[in-house]
Amino acid sequence: MAQLSGVAPVIERSGQTCRVRWRYLCPKLLRQSFHKYAGESIKHSFWARAYYAEQGKWREMSDSDSRRE
Repeated sequence: MAQLSGVAPVIERSGQTCRVRWRYLCPKLLRQSFHKYAGESIKHSFWARAYYAEQGKWREMSDSDSRRE
């Protein structure tokens, strides 16, 4: 499901070269749904907030940021 929606990275290997990129040809609405779900779970779930803070990716969202999503 993550590969289909474009959330999982695509790894391209050729010889000794390895590149990681986004999957561009995917349903954009499905990818956006995953991102919105993750954002909402951070707001409402203790364990998701703790995990995000542990990863060093946490920043408080202002009202304008939440409206922008």
